[in-house]
Amino acid sequence: MSGRRLLLVDDDPSLAAIVRVLARRAGHSVAWAADAASATAELRRERPDLVLLDINLPGVSGPQWLRGIRDDEGAGAVRGRVRAIGPG
Repeated sequence: MSGRRLLLVDDDPSLAAIVRVLARRAGHSVAWAADAASATAELRRERPDLVLLDINLPGVSGPQWLRGIRDDEGAGAVRGRVRAIGPG
């Protein structure tokens, strides 16, 4: 697949399914995480080209999660270089 690798972080499975279908049709690979812990694990497993981030996640807001990842010394290759799109 020649497209970009996307990480979709959203707890709504219906919305996630729609976004995944559309992104795949556009030639991108998509990993999906329904919560902050899963998103962190996925991010550490393979760095995406772009994170599509929900603002309201269970337990932590999307912006809080993003700040935590950007500040996390253990994140290594992703620290300070995560590109994300979300409302606000």
